[in-house]
Amino acid sequence: MHDTERLRDNLEESISELTPATREVWEVLVERGERAARGEEYIADLPPEYDGLVRSEQAALMRVVNLSGDLHAASAAENEGMAALMRQAQGTIVRAQRLEPDADNLTLEGAVAVLRRHGLGSGISPELAEMVVEVPVKEPTEEEVDAVVEDILDSLSPLHQRVLHIRMKIREEDEIPAEILEEVLALSESEAEEYLEEFK
Repeated sequence: MHDTERLRDNLEESISELTPATREVWEVLVERGERAARGEEYIADLPPEYDGLVRSEQAALMRVVNLSGDLHAASAAENEGMAALMRQAQGTIVRAQRLEPDADNLTLEGAVAVLRRHGLGSGISPELAEMVVEVPVKEPTEEEVDAVVEDILDSLSPLHQRVLHIRMKIREEDEIPAEILEEVLALSESEAEEYLEEFK
């Protein structure tokens, strides 16, 4: 966010410093870009008016062009990063709803609270954690955690139970580690079937 804001400020400042003649050339380039975004033909060559600019004006225009490209790249990366965070948040909510199917309209904060209530980590990244207003939750007792795990195991489909058995055997675990249980819970039926196919 800070990069795009800084680049946008630098771009606006650089545009404001352009001479009238240079601004006209810049506006031609902007119009070409807008037409290309609409699917029309993109003209890559510089406008003829560019050759009429003095060297300092050409340099100022190129600075604006480069800043504009940097801003578009930074905005695209920021949007992709935000989309990844939203996918991660949705995954966290889905995990929580699997644990408490009756929980309707869960927010991310509520999902984190559900996972903690079941003795599980949220698994969210530091970037996403910054967006969450942490909900204070009473730490469950060992007996409560065991009871929750038993409920989860009882709710597993036969496919998921077989996957869990294989994962436990591979790890040579006597007790079910939370990360393995979370991994198995996250599998769809088709993913569980694909996993079992590998061990036939």
